[in-house]
Amino acid sequence: MTVQDCRNWQSLTRAQQLAKRHQNWGEVVMLLSKTGSSGRGGGLTLGATLICATAATGAWAASNQSTIPSFYPTPTRHYLKHSVNVCDQGSFFVGGMLKRTYYERSSVRSANPQVVMIGQMYVQFQIPMKFNDYPVIFVSGGAHTGASLESTPDGREGWAPYAFRKGIPTFVVDQSGRGRSGFDVSAIHEGVAKLTDSDPSNDAEGRALIPNTLVLGPSDWWQGTFGHLVNPQTGQPTNGPGTANIFVDQLVPHGWSPLDPDTTHRPGVKPQFPIHTTSAELIPPNLIPKGEQVPGTLAGPKDYYLLHYWRQLVPNAEQTLPGGQCPTCTPTTISAGGFASGHTWTPVNVAELVEQLGKIYGGAVIATHSQSGPIGHHAVRYLKQNGALKYLKGLITVEGTPVTLANAGLTEADFDDIPYVVVKGDYSATSAQSQDIVNALIARRKARNGSAAVEYIKLDEAPSNANAWPSPLKRPVMEGITHMMMDGTDEGLGNDSNDIMQVILNWSNSRIPKMKKAISCNKGDDRDRGGHGAKRR
Repeated sequence: MTVQDCRNWQSLTRAQQLAKRHQNWGEVVMLLSKTGSSGRGGGLTLGATLICATAATGAWAASNQSTIPSFYPTPTRHYLKHSVNVCDQGSFFVGGMLKRTYYERSSVRSANPQVVMIGQMYVQFQIPMKFNDYPVIFVSGGAHTGASLESTPDGREGWAPYAFRKGIPTFVVDQSGRGRSGFDVSAIHEGVAKLTDSDPSNDAEGRALIPNTLVLGPSDWWQGTFGHLVNPQTGQPTNGPGTANIFVDQLVPHGWSPLDPDTTHRPGVKPQFPIHTTSAELIPPNLIPKGEQVPGTLAGPKDYYLLHYWRQLVPNAEQTLPGGQCPTCTPTTISAGGFASGHTWTPVNVAELVEQLGKIYGGAVIATHSQSGPIGHHAVRYLKQNGALKYLKGLITVEGTPVTLANAGLTEADFDDIPYVVVKGDYSATSAQSQDIVNALIARRKARNGSAAVEYIKLDEAPSNANAWPSPLKRPVMEGITHMMMDGTDEGLGNDSNDIMQVILNWSNSRIPKMKKAISCNKGDDRDRGGHGAKRR
């Protein structure tokens, strides 16, 4: 085989090479096999093909790498830091119920009723080859799906694959009514029908069926997470306090200047987040506008409006689902408010997932973020009601939406045997509600009630200052950690999202008991016979 054989692919025209730019290297191998001239019969031998595949990969990278966005996986750029072996992976749904409706497909009432499935929850899982840690159920925050825990906007492994790589079974969910779990479109259809009929008395009911749905836009969420919308020269909105305007003021990151109005972090600390990873707009040709569309001239910088991160934000469509009552909660009605439906449906399904995993593996840990913080607590209530609280091995709350134990119908005694940890970053204030829960649980431990560990980890503060029982976790101080810490990148301060996840895993490893027996993937592999392919040892 000659060197020229390994360069055959380079003899293609530029157009042919560009046609191949989005294909994987395995297809380059096939191309080489067809065009090669060395070896018997004029084709490349298998060994030669593999060697040429390596050469093709290097040449491919040299010619195409610079033109492809950094978040695309390529033969030379991987999301995972290390390769992994997987015992099992896949997806399934938990829960759901049938609903009768005359508005299945449109706002025109059908002659006969139909039924639709609502409230189900999508679950994506990965099982390692061997493990003795309980599975972790990851629940994303508001306006996000499980995608926020699968990978980072700049093309790195997310918290879930990192935990899996550390030998932990992971179950990543999309909240009921959101993302791949779907939502109840029949409620919107019925609302439109009531608003457009000739009876004004139906208007209020129609408006209630079409909820105000949370969605996070770039300028709004930037201010809530990464920085400010201000005049960079003054540190305040151009037209005065409370008047920030995307056409006049600019997006600036935390710590951009001594004029930074935020005092929750040390001056000059910038967000450890990939705010430099952008992707251009891709506008279909001959687009017919629908509602307000062209934004006009933004004050910019334009790149901050084009962060690749913005693409993962979705509406909180779970508001199309009905709310409910909780006799033991304060207040007892949880059917009002921006997140109420999420506190009704997803907790039931997460509790069901914990219970079933408990029957299989002995238990599971719930890890929530932001808006899903109350979901974890309500799931505890459902487990308690179902007599399955023994299966919950830990509750991790990362910058959770404020919730009290009374809100979720719980008491301090419910956590006597459940390790409880709260985590916060640099730019968010301490949650008074979370602090109260942690303090109450610690007081109960000091009174010799319960034995489970408790801690409020404030990443930007020294561990010696932490509220903890029996003792604070030894860990580094981390500055610049944003609310979206699972996407964090090292912007010169030495920590990224994996470092933060490792702190959480260190806490779990030292505070949450291991499984009684390790589980290994069954070498005999009984999948074809309907088995799971894993066995206890």
